[in-house]
Amino acid sequence: MSEEQTIVAQPVPEATVDPVVPEKQTEQNQPLEVGNLIAESKKYRGRAQIAEQELSKIRKEVEETRISQLEEQEQWKSLAEERAAKLAELEPIVTAAQEQEADLRADLLSEIPEEEHETFGALPLNALRAVVNKLKTQRVAVSNAPSAPMNDNNVQLSKIKDSDRRMNWSNILESYKRKS
Repeated sequence: MSEEQTIVAQPVPEATVDPVVPEKQTEQNQPLEVGNLIAESKKYRGRAQIAEQELSKIRKEVEETRISQLEEQEQWKSLAEERAAKLAELEPIVTAAQEQEADLRADLLSEIPEEEHETFGALPLNALRAVVNKLKTQRVAVSNAPSAPMNDNNVQLSKIKDSDRRMNWSNILESYKRKS
């Protein structure tokens, strides 16, 4: 009992805050603390990734040993049923992927001329995409600006826009020189 009294009788020291600590020191400590927290987080993440890899290896080993035991016990029927279920589960995914690839191939082939379809149609998808991109960049840009033929005798100069007249002034002068 005397021990309890001595423990209770001792005052508990309070945490003292030093009011003289400059603010710059605390600002400098914060980046260090953040850096330490980031390093610690990276360490934990690395450990978690290693643990996940080991877990996946162990799961594969367990599955392989279970399959080998079933093979030793000649339980072919249960193995066939498991594999059929796995195939049935993956079959819709494969068909959807094949449809998407066919659609993408058709879109890419529609961007090149018809005579090139036979040449490039059998290429793998990545190679076909590269060829289509290369053919797109090699195309010559065609101007959509409307133009009236200046050599035509039916063109009336009063009906030509001022901007077109200014752009083609040298051609207009040439046409007058040819007429005279």
